[in-house]
Amino acid sequence: MRSDQEVVMMLTTLDTLFDDVERQFDRLRSATGLSHTAAMPMDGVRRANDVLLRFDVPGIDPDSIEVTVDRGVLTVSASRSEDYGEDARLFVRERPMGTFTRRVYLSEHLDA
Repeated sequence: MRSDQEVVMMLTTLDTLFDDVERQFDRLRSATGLSHTAAMPMDGVRRANDVLLRFDVPGIDPDSIEVTVDRGVLTVSASRSEDYGEDARLFVRERPMGTFTRRVYLSEHLDA
């Protein structure tokens, strides 16, 4: 059985390890030009009488999605945020948070 002091020391060591891993990921993202913003992948299908655009927005609250058309530009924006509470400590984040936007320039022949 481990003493309380040993358990606290192990947790402190793990916290330090997680901090180091996070710093290394941040350094890698900076070095490769990657950022916390994610692309919003899209498929476009041209059909006889219309055009269908499908955007991937997994894990996004549908109420945060905004679609607008202005001067021939379709803009799709969506937001993701998450609150883990005061007693939780995030040690890895692979899912980007924030607002994501994708703009598509529409053909002048399309009726937006």
